[in-house]
Amino acid sequence: MKKLLLALLLLPARYCCAQPKRPIVHLNLPSLIDFVGFPTIQGGIEVPLWGRLSWYNEFGWRIFKHRYRPYDTLFVPERGYKLKTEFRYYFSHNTPSGHNNYFTSKQEDYYIALNAFYIYDSHNNKLWYSTDTDPAFEKIDCFGVEKKIWGFNVVAGVQGRLSKQWILDAYAGIGGRFRYYNNTNMEIRYKTDSVAWSRHPNVFDIADQGDVKGGFSFMPNFTLGVRIGYRF
Repeated sequence: MKKLLLALLLLPARYCCAQPKRPIVHLNLPSLIDFVGFPTIQGGIEVPLWGRLSWYNEFGWRIFKHRYRPYDTLFVPERGYKLKTEFRYYFSHNTPSGHNNYFTSKQEDYYIALNAFYIYDSHNNKLWYSTDTDPAFEKIDCFGVEKKIWGFNVVAGVQGRLSKQWILDAYAGIGGRFRYYNNTNMEIRYKTDSVAWSRHPNVFDIADQGDVKGGFSFMPNFTLGVRIGYRF
């Protein structure tokens, strides 16, 4: 799956050279402050296919470690990346020449899309816990986590023009993700030990629970974001 998404990511650079319409390069702004997963410098390229269809591919590389995981020992390398490929259908009207104009003069245009994504995340974590045999004594466990995620989304979005060449792309979607965790040097026993979670549920605890539980799991996926783009 990872190799397939990488191949799809690289193909548009060759494909778009033969297209009469111009591609759009996007920068994903929310990815810079994604502390639930990990922050990345993330961008992509969108090329027209035919009619009202376009093909968007995105790549992101992790820029620094999790701010809320102050680990003491490095068991695995701190790194990660994201891949995404997406096919879009635009609801734009036709120009007088009969050709779709979502890459040319329309002020805004709505679209629906289907995408697939892959995320690789290698990080270290530190949690406080107590055992079932000595619940009054709190221990600290530092461990490494290698996480792999495959997923898909159905997306609705709108692309509006800021100027002749600059565009803004806002989107939201829902789908699912398959997660696989491989833990290294973890002493916490998921089924019997008690981890010192926050008093109020939060997204950071949910992410850490996945680290502790490990193994394979499935969960719904929600996506929401804004991209800024430049049309060549």
